[in-house]
Amino acid sequence: MKGIILVGGERTKPNPLSIACPTSMLPLLNKPLIEHTIDLYKKHGIRDIVILSTKTVSPYIERLGRGERFGVNIEYSLCQYPRGSAGCLKSLEYIMTDDPLIVINGSTFLDFDLGQLINTHIKRGSFITIGVARENENDFLLENVITGAKNEVLEVSSIHHSSNRRELKVPVGIYVLDPGILEFIPEKGYFDIKERLVAAVKKADLHVHSFDINGYSVGVLTPTDYYRLNMNILKNKKRSDQTSNGRRSIDIWIGEGSSISKGAKLVGPVVIGNNCRLYDRSLVIGPTVIGDNCVIEQDAYIRESVLLSDSIFSKETVVEYSIVSSGIEVPAGSKINETILTKTKFSSGSLNLFKSSLNIKSVSRIGYLKPYECLRHSIYDTLKRVFDILFSIIGIILAFPLMVLIAILIKINSQGNVMFRQERCGKGGKAFNMLKFRTMYQNSEHLQGTIKNEVDGPMFKAFVDPRVTKLGKFLRKTSMDELPQLFNVLRGDMSIVGPRPLSIQEMKFNPSWRDARLKVKPGITGLWQISGRDETNFHEWIQYDIDYVKNQSFLLDLNILFKTIKVILKMKGGR
Repeated sequence: MKGIILVGGERTKPNPLSIACPTSMLPLLNKPLIEHTIDLYKKHGIRDIVILSTKTVSPYIERLGRGERFGVNIEYSLCQYPRGSAGCLKSLEYIMTDDPLIVINGSTFLDFDLGQLINTHIKRGSFITIGVARENENDFLLENVITGAKNEVLEVSSIHHSSNRRELKVPVGIYVLDPGILEFIPEKGYFDIKERLVAAVKKADLHVHSFDINGYSVGVLTPTDYYRLNMNILKNKKRSDQTSNGRRSIDIWIGEGSSISKGAKLVGPVVIGNNCRLYDRSLVIGPTVIGDNCVIEQDAYIRESVLLSDSIFSKETVVEYSIVSSGIEVPAGSKINETILTKTKFSSGSLNLFKSSLNIKSVSRIGYLKPYECLRHSIYDTLKRVFDILFSIIGIILAFPLMVLIAILIKINSQGNVMFRQERCGKGGKAFNMLKFRTMYQNSEHLQGTIKNEVDGPMFKAFVDPRVTKLGKFLRKTSMDELPQLFNVLRGDMSIVGPRPLSIQEMKFNPSWRDARLKVKPGITGLWQISGRDETNFHEWIQYDIDYVKNQSFLLDLNILFKTIKVILKMKGGR
């Protein structure tokens, strides 16, 4: 039986912690998260493990070696571009046997009876079994496994943050799969497990079940998840009788080579890594995790925090309820509270990806004033909204005669409404009605199933679409069909520049990039539109959207806007 660990994906990046290293390599009680997954496999007799990773994280992951020190055999497989949780499994045909395949998301911590899950899968005769939790600590989850009789999965749905969460069955990132699933996975393109593979298997009348995880499970999606996970595991960790300098310690775990001064005070539970030094009058109150090679100087005060390796906490430093990244020297007298402290450079736009964490109130970079980045981001948000209002008002006034002419031509050209309204997902998943000039024949949406999809992802696009009118082709080519979206911008549903808004149907899929896109308002134009539009592959589209979210700035918006004008004048894309 093979155990698979999936590593990579934007959704599994608790920024800014994962800027320096992938989530699966973040230390959890001083041991990388992925090693806890390896231990889970080994504990249940699974010693053949395959790690599937993207090229950006593989250099970190391959440091694990071939598994000799864990008592397992580790193989590595590389995904050159995002293929989704199911798509990347297609490359593993050569290792498939008649046994079920166990797949675990590398950003998930699991502590439960894996054998019970496997036995239940076999006993039920399931083709796919999805591990679920009825209660989950993650704050940012948009999924619910809807089941019928005997835990038969009906669908995996998306939910809004404000939806009733009491009856949720949340997928926790573990699946048991019949080897026959490979027949349902296309050779190319994006294909995920929860929505696309499950739907394909159910369409073939094969059984898909859920399994309630009877233990502890947390997906590390945000810094808050990471912080809580360390705290909760440490609170529940069994007492230890390890010794340090001849002294017995209860609820204190001290690594090799660490030196604890007699004048230092530790209140457990506390985990201290290897080769650490704690000086006189330093005080550490648990639950706290101190990474390898950390130095805590005199009169430093550490409380309920996670300190990663190789950091120095100078005299009279105060750190409370915080996460401190690796390799930081904290100046004497610093006071850090509910903060992620990092030395990694990040743009103010990157705040989009981690400002929603609940327990962590701010992000600070050593050498910069803490309010600076947050203030710059706030100013940008204000300027962007003012620009959107002014641009949309001027645009509506200037384009109004043209819009009237287009409306008349649409009425003459074909029957139906002038405007096409479709529900799209805005910032934070909030739905709104996006406006466009109608470019298709009336009531042609139901014909979509008869037309071949020519996009390699979960969205639908046909480059030669018989549903599009002759006038509609011209409007699409010149992007004039999108002029009514200026009203969406004026209302605040959209921005001039941002990721393209996706429909509710498209957003029901939950690939790794969705949560990042929902951090900002969708736009009329964006990086994707000026970078080839129809010519770009789906995985490139993903990267363009995420790059925009991370690097938002007023100059970038202006640059995209000017380049959009050039693209429109050349009538490039927009088929």
